[in-house]
Amino acid sequence: MDIERIAKPDRVKDLTGQKFGSWTVISYYGRKTYGSSRSYAQYWNVRCDCGEERVVQQTSLLGGISTKCRRCSHGEPGGPGHELYQAWATMKSRCHNPRHYDFYLYGARGIEVCPRWRGSFQAFLMDVGARPPGYTLDRIDNSKGYEPGNVRWATRSQQMQNRRPWGTAGEPRPRKKRRALLVFGESLPVLEACRRYNIAVKTFYDRQRRGLTAEQALTRPRGKQPKTAA
Repeated sequence: MDIERIAKPDRVKDLTGQKFGSWTVISYYGRKTYGSSRSYAQYWNVRCDCGEERVVQQTSLLGGISTKCRRCSHGEPGGPGHELYQAWATMKSRCHNPRHYDFYLYGARGIEVCPRWRGSFQAFLMDVGARPPGYTLDRIDNSKGYEPGNVRWATRSQQMQNRRPWGTAGEPRPRKKRRALLVFGESLPVLEACRRYNIAVKTFYDRQRRGLTAEQALTRPRGKQPKTAA
């Protein structure tokens, strides 16, 4: 079924003006109906930083699946499929997205991603180089942001030795750990993930019991059942 052009329903959160990678949301576009239960997928008009405009599904924006137009993605080694793409996307999100679970540890403290890396995955890849097996991205000086000269690939033990002491300068102690899901490169508690993708917790667990991954369970349109082997 084609996308139905309608005014934005009151229950749909307004994303107008928000940034998702290089996309800026211009306006609500419409919805598409799935299945007999009349579940809907929402669509938005977006504009890339280069000026190109497109219609993109809401779940693709919120999940980081679509972040820029094809023209701007062309030439980036591997694009979203590259093994370091999610590390780059997560780095940006926890520094510049207040909805990220760990934003209070990064963006809220003034930790930012330098403009060169924030605007280009290719530039980030050129500067940090290949990731050795078992290593993750680490800031050398935890009071500074993600920028050339202040990041390295580090082992878990190196990162533990480089952690800031908690409770300094009036900072809150870390929150109690809850079960977390890895969703499109973000580590999110189950309740937070279900709220973000507008799905009931019970529905999420039911879908996982049917064999869906966390990302499939969160983003599959209502009423659409997974195929099962005969």
